[in-house]
Amino acid sequence: SNNYAIDYQPGTFTILPKPLDAQEVQIIDFPELTFTGAPHRPDFKVHLNGIELTQGIDYRVLYNDHVNAGLDSLHIEGIGNYSGNYTHRFSILRQTIQIRPDSNQTKIYGEEDGLISYQLDGLIEGQIPVINGRLGRDSGENVGNFFIHKGSLQLENGIGFDTSNYLI
Repeated sequence: SNNYAIDYQPGTFTILPKPLDAQEVQIIDFPELTFTGAPHRPDFKVHLNGIELTQGIDYRVLYNDHVNAGLDSLHIEGIGNYSGNYTHRFSILRQTIQIRPDSNQTKIYGEEDGLISYQLDGLIEGQIPVINGRLGRDSGENVGNFFIHKGSLQLENGIGFDTSNYLI
């Protein structure tokens, strides 16, 4: 120890952000989404190697349109101690329109069938569908009750209304 003197030269040690490796990212509790006519901003959790990350500290979410039914995606961007991007793909399901025949519809034996009236449930406010065709009923002309079915009723695009966002 008498033959040497220590001369310290300072250096740096760098800790790099951990990349968001697609094979290690898990999206937890992502909800089922249905068309509502408004953008979706779902709540969900992001895990990396089983460790839950915190939105706003570890990552931020970049949303696309997220309005219409169909396939969509969102992008998760690492921040702080994390870097890189991860894309999560998901589906927005079509809204179901329920056709509810009005109750107590009748005709007198021997008369022609009239139009079967109905109500629509499940439309999004401000969207006006074009409905063509008519409800039908099981065949038969004798006195009795007959099952009402969809018949030839179908939706068409209308004012602010896109049939690809709905099921009937």
